[in-house]
Amino acid sequence: MRTMMSAVVLSALLIGCARPDSHVQSGTSSCPTTPLAQEPPPDSNTDRLTDTWYSDGKLWAGPVRPYHGQWYAGGMKVGWWRATKGKLNIEGHRLDAPAPPLQSLIPDGYGDQYFQATGITFPTQGCWEINASVGDTDSFRIIVLVQPASANPLPDPVSPS
Repeated sequence: MRTMMSAVVLSALLIGCARPDSHVQSGTSSCPTTPLAQEPPPDSNTDRLTDTWYSDGKLWAGPVRPYHGQWYAGGMKVGWWRATKGKLNIEGHRLDAPAPPLQSLIPDGYGDQYFQATGITFPTQGCWEINASVGDTDSFRIIVLVQPASANPLPDPVSPS
């Protein structure tokens, strides 16, 4: 009886501590997603933009809150941090089925290094490869599992108003 009561209490504590809106992307055998970075970018103004960063040590990318590490079809906001100077370029394509390429919106005004806000629009859900580069030297590839647009917490946040 005591063991059963302990299990109930432990379960209640674990459920109470879990954030129902926190998600970490997990890959499947059909979509081998890129592992998350071990460290956020080295910038205290940017590192808390998301709790899920991807990085190669020179370029960091992460879907901003309220996406909680998930990627969604339709438009979404993605923060980038560049250690190398240069213009950010983002391209991508779906890996598991035919689809038009992703579209990226990279606004001017952020300079040629450090933080860069962007908008990325995935036309469909599925397994996607994102290729980003800074100038002519650094390139970075991320594979992500994109969820349906109907689940996007901010439907179409990158469309012009």
